[in-house]
Amino acid sequence: MTEQRHFNITPTPRLLERLGELPIEQFQCLGELIDNPIDKFKEAIRDGHSFEQCQIKITLPTADHAEACITVQDNGPGMSADELEHAVRAGWSSNHANDHLGMFGVGFNTATSRLGLVTEVYTTRAGDDHWIGVRIDFGELISRNSFLAPGLTRVKSDPAMHGTEIRIKRLRIVHRAYFSKATNIQSVRNELARIYAPLLLDAEHPFELEVNRVPVAPRKYCTWDESRTVSVDRMGNVHAVERFEIPLPPRQYCPDCLLTFDGDDMCPQCGQTHDIRQIQRRLYGWVGIQRFIHPEKYGIDLVRNGRVIESQNKDLFMWRDDDKSEQEYPVDDMRNRGRIIGVVNIDHGAVTFTKDRFERSDPAWAEMLTMVRGDGPLRPNIARKLGYGPSQAPLYRLFQAFRRNEPKPPTPWGQVLAVKDYKLAAAMADLFYRGDPDYQSDEKWFELVERQDRELEAATGARADPNLPPPAFLERDASAARRDRDASHVRLEVVAEAPPRPTSHRKTLPGLSGKYHHRLIDMDFGVAAFSVTAEDPDLPTNAPWALIASVMSPGDHLFLVDLGHRIFQSMTMTALDALLAELAMKAYTFLEQQQRHHVTFAQVLADFRLAYAGESALEYGHLVSIAKESIYKIAVSIAGKADARELAELFEELDQDERDTIRRRAAAIGICDTSEFIANGQFLGHAEHDTIRFFVGRHPELFFDGNYWRRPYEGLNLGSARVNNAARQALSEQFDSYLADAAWLAAKSPGDLARQDRNALIRAALSLRLLTPG
Repeated sequence: MTEQRHFNITPTPRLLERLGELPIEQFQCLGELIDNPIDKFKEAIRDGHSFEQCQIKITLPTADHAEACITVQDNGPGMSADELEHAVRAGWSSNHANDHLGMFGVGFNTATSRLGLVTEVYTTRAGDDHWIGVRIDFGELISRNSFLAPGLTRVKSDPAMHGTEIRIKRLRIVHRAYFSKATNIQSVRNELARIYAPLLLDAEHPFELEVNRVPVAPRKYCTWDESRTVSVDRMGNVHAVERFEIPLPPRQYCPDCLLTFDGDDMCPQCGQTHDIRQIQRRLYGWVGIQRFIHPEKYGIDLVRNGRVIESQNKDLFMWRDDDKSEQEYPVDDMRNRGRIIGVVNIDHGAVTFTKDRFERSDPAWAEMLTMVRGDGPLRPNIARKLGYGPSQAPLYRLFQAFRRNEPKPPTPWGQVLAVKDYKLAAAMADLFYRGDPDYQSDEKWFELVERQDRELEAATGARADPNLPPPAFLERDASAARRDRDASHVRLEVVAEAPPRPTSHRKTLPGLSGKYHHRLIDMDFGVAAFSVTAEDPDLPTNAPWALIASVMSPGDHLFLVDLGHRIFQSMTMTALDALLAELAMKAYTFLEQQQRHHVTFAQVLADFRLAYAGESALEYGHLVSIAKESIYKIAVSIAGKADARELAELFEELDQDERDTIRRRAAAIGICDTSEFIANGQFLGHAEHDTIRFFVGRHPELFFDGNYWRRPYEGLNLGSARVNNAARQALSEQFDSYLADAAWLAAKSPGDLARQDRNALIRAALSLRLLTPG
């Protein structure tokens, strides 16, 4: 018998390079490099070590060049040489991978090789006299056909220093180009804020994450206060935020297969028994009601070991029976808007390699659905038909109390904790997300709910039917809560009438609203502009305007301007000037953060004004063309204002020279028969500019009272014929002066205007604005 041959299946080092071709987004790669130091922080805290502030600092390149690199630094406990070797070894996994974010060692190699071809890792512990490190150069490993990477050391200035630094060099070209765009770096920052929100919001163990020296700010949850409750039949009081912690039966865990299973100590997949350990399991988190409704921004965040795996997941709102599935929430809103949000921690659940989805085939997934939403449908009538009874599952309870965004009359609004003016509620949420201290609690929203119920009471002439469930109330102390639970009906307590918010006085400014783009920044500023009064709650005291960034919709802004402020009494200061100055400051600050110091604020503002302030620019050729266009539009507006006979009479009113001028110009553009030209009212558009001006003076009734300008002329009724006539004369003279300015501009060449007095040009340009129809 020949000796059995063994085959060498050791992979080539090229495998590590090929890992970089896996379809993983940039923020996911950085997430792999963040997960490992977070795990080290947690291990150290469990072992009794303390950190004043757990910090991870990421530096991304801002320009596309060959020397660009990525650095990830942390102030964690650091690693020994053996720990460092394990951390960078592809395929290595600790026996505690189920408790960690960085669940398997291949994640590090995938992330680094995806971003660049060379990685250096340095680490040190408190008390070590130097840094130790390793350099992974895929080109060198492939050329030597070896997995052995050289060790590194460097001098340590402070023996007490501790932490780890990862530096990725020779970045792939596609990633160099990606990070060179400032909007992409902000996108990375937003994604990291989303997936690490639970850790960043953890007050017990402060964790700080920054990208290019800008802290990553987590998005908080804008829920009603959890002490607010409503009463539901057979369920008692349901809180606006229902918290839960559900212990689950322990399961066995195989670290080699990353598999949890029931039964004995043998892994059903690999058959091993020696490393099997039992893990304790629990489901914990909360579900609650958001203070505003939205067609997309609602749902449950699904979390594993502090990292959000799925954001605003809506699977828990689906009822699945056999192969059929049906949406259960939202179903009562015609626009499909929802407000149920929450966080469910599934630390024992299996996730995909990219950590962006829980494995639906894992038994832990079906177990979670049952525990959080219940065995049957959320809708009680459907549940009864299918034989399911009431459930105490947290989502089921919350759904029974708050499924509707509006109450069914005459149920009070307090019973569903909803703000009728959903746009106002969302605008207030923007202030919450920006950190405005006046909008952190739900008091402002609850004032609106109370006002709605007072209006309902006034409209119906009586309080809501006492047989209906009671409105929401705030549990101010335990004894009050007990009294309320025992009462058959809870009446809404009104302490004081809250003055209405004056945001209803906002008037849209369509001329200022829209998208504004700057050539040096690859992003748009979306602006919704409103004219407001000085009392508007979002306008700082004595401020003439404010530009407020939307947290809910990054890139969008709310521009509030008090046009009655004395600054706008200036002849040259307009709301557009104010808006462009604000946008220029934002763009300039953004460029400064990207270290593009060669650009000045003056350049940025000049670019915005050249792009969007054309109407107020004293650009000579533009002024001449606008003047001609304005006079022409006024002239041809008489078409349709009179019949053919009347228009012919108007034509005959002109003197012989004026009529001959019009006929010559008609012939020059190919019109052979002027009768139709006159009958359709187009003739006046081909007259001299002064002829048009004097025509308007003779026939103001054809141009005022909404015919071209809205100003009343024939419609004036001041109680006296004499006063009416005087007012009409004044109006006619006023517009004649505007037309005189327009005719003066139209008769000039750009060269002529360049020699004119600037103040005369400003006056004429303002006259053009005043001749705008409307």
